[in-house]
Amino acid sequence: MAIALLFPILALFVWFLFTAAAWALPLSLGLSAAFAADHAGASGATTFLIGFGMFVATVATGRALLALLPERGLARLGFVLLFALPAAVATASVSVSLSRIMGVDEWAVIAVAVIGAILGGFAGARVLDQPAT
Repeated sequence: MAIALLFPILALFVWFLFTAAAWALPLSLGLSAAFAADHAGASGATTFLIGFGMFVATVATGRALLALLPERGLARLGFVLLFALPAAVATASVSVSLSRIMGVDEWAVIAVAVIGAILGGFAGARVLDQPAT
């Protein structure tokens, strides 16, 4: 019974990591703004609003600028990489941490980090390519 539950739970966990990695840049900017506001002496509600506002502003600015860029070209690729690289780093970091917890060999840790970085990059690029609703 436990083995039957292992695969759906593992699939849910991988899906959650992929989804969370897609929002690595907006989340890190929002958290940075919230910590800066807290350090400056803002109240808890104000800190939350500043952090959430930075998160929303990052996503909105990214999508607006992406709409202005041409369909193909180096400018669009560079802008997508701006979102994809933090997602790749976050995914690789989580993948390496999990593999070290499980006691995986060193060569496998490197492979997991590379695969995690590739999947995280796809997740970051996916954030910008979603249609506006």
